[in-house]
Amino acid sequence: MVVCGVGYAGSQTPLYVPEIKKELEEEDADCTILMMHCGVGPYSYGMGDGLSLDEIMELKGVVDYLALGHYHTKFELDGWIYNPGSLETVSLSEKGPKGFYHICDGEAKFVEISVRKIERIAVDVGDAKSPDELYQIVRRVCEGVDGNDAIVSLTLTGNLRFSINSLSLKRVKEIVKERLNPLYVDVSLKRHLAPTPVYRAKSGIKNVERDVIEAIVRSDARYSVWSKSLSELLIDVKGTAAKGDIDRAYETLEKAFRMMEEKHADSGD
Repeated sequence: MVVCGVGYAGSQTPLYVPEIKKELEEEDADCTILMMHCGVGPYSYGMGDGLSLDEIMELKGVVDYLALGHYHTKFELDGWIYNPGSLETVSLSEKGPKGFYHICDGEAKFVEISVRKIERIAVDVGDAKSPDELYQIVRRVCEGVDGNDAIVSLTLTGNLRFSINSLSLKRVKEIVKERLNPLYVDVSLKRHLAPTPVYRAKSGIKNVERDVIEAIVRSDARYSVWSKSLSELLIDVKGTAAKGDIDRAYETLEKAFRMMEEKHADSGD
């Protein structure tokens, strides 16, 4: 029996195949186990450090068992190529069983082992009109999850109906920790941008400016009802500030937002 291995060679790996084949043919062993650090065919993920199926098949006949490493995902090919993957989940994007291959009498059996529990949660927050409503949605979703001592990956999906600048991912993470008592929490936004409007050159810079500001205000559900008046106000404040009258600009903004707060309180929304 011959047991041999090749270290990580990156993009140069294919260059070693002819030499490996030649040396193993000269050994003419009854059984050959070869260890390599690379991906193969569809399991190379475009990283430029793997072998094509045609390249690896050059070793068939001189290698009885090809033990692969490098990629964390378990896979088997053609009854003689085996990659057990990592023994533990290394990335939250990884899925599938974890374990190792036990070889006995020429037969490879995958032995699955227990690993740290991972809870992947997707929360659609497209209906949330404010950060507080979003936080409430996250709380409700967490109620049905067993995340105790687990690694939790929470993804917020859907188009936000308010400015992303007012959203605190840190607060979302705190809510998950309070509700689930996890080992670790990762929070991410999958998408949050509304479609970008297209403006024609003939619209004129002032009209484009007004349309852009109004679209930004309208995209935030908390202020959309005042999108036209707010856009005019912001343009006015901008012009006032550009003339150097900063105090008047601040005074105008404060007065406008006080009126908005009073209307908001009266409406009961």
